[in-house]
Amino acid sequence: DIWCKILDLNEIRTNENFFRLGGDSITSIQVAAEARKHGISITTKHIFDNPTISQLALMMVYRITR
Repeated sequence: DIWCKILDLNEIRTNENFFRLGGDSITSIQVAAEARKHGISITTKHIFDNPTISQLALMMVYRITR
């Protein structure tokens, strides 16, 4: 939902690349800020390193289980 809101899209599949959908460094900052409002701790670096929702989710699970 956050990506849809920031990128102004109706639907995004979990395997779609943030940057191919029109994301850039500014929108990644907006996504990280909006995610923090919802208790999700991600950074712009996380988005650059994991540009799909699936990759971000795996990264988050890995961080939690470490």
